[in-house]
Amino acid sequence: NNTLKLEPKDFPNLASEGHFVSGIRFEVDTNVQVLKAAKGLNLLSMHMSTEYQHPDNTLESLALGESGAIKIGNVYNLQLMIPSKIDFGQHPLGKFVTKDYPIVNKEEVRNSLNLTYTPIAKNNLKVTIQLRENNTDNPLTKWLLYKDPATGMEQNLLSETTIFNDTVPDVITSNEDVHRQLTTSWWNDKDQQVGGMFLRTNKDQPHWGKFDTIADWTVTNSI
Repeated sequence: NNTLKLEPKDFPNLASEGHFVSGIRFEVDTNVQVLKAAKGLNLLSMHMSTEYQHPDNTLESLALGESGAIKIGNVYNLQLMIPSKIDFGQHPLGKFVTKDYPIVNKEEVRNSLNLTYTPIAKNNLKVTIQLRENNTDNPLTKWLLYKDPATGMEQNLLSETTIFNDTVPDVITSNEDVHRQLTTSWWNDKDQQVGGMFLRTNKDQPHWGKFDTIADWTVTNSI
């Protein structure tokens, strides 16, 4: 049990002559951080009381109210981990060609692009990426694309692009959190990148320099 005592001296704008003014209203906000999935979660009740000073200076504790148990319900885990950067490398100047450049910091991307979630039957999970800027002066807005490793379909990252979309089965065999590495199919058995994000230069749109941009990642579910 935790007790929080509020005194008029702590709120000079709400007090007069050492007392709270008449008609004052208190609201209690409870912030809770849940570190793991839980079902049927409830918060204990909260009690509010005050000390009333009688004319003879005696004090009496008066109950103001009780909240009762606060039902939160079920709490599930849904966490997306992303790499701090995706690097397509440095390439020597020369004849500008149309070419797809793969990710060079692939170990960092492999290890840090992960989705963790509590399995809930029929829950659909989706992860998308989209470039934050649409500045045509930055060639990355034209060059960055996502290639679906299963279908080969390509999409420019200026549009919201789905990189993961899956539905949890109807029958759940374990309540343990699931960890999914989202880049598993981006590289083949020979460690060649066949899907995921590429930088594609165009010989008809030559640019030289160092470029960077920011992407927004979003994870959603169907609960």
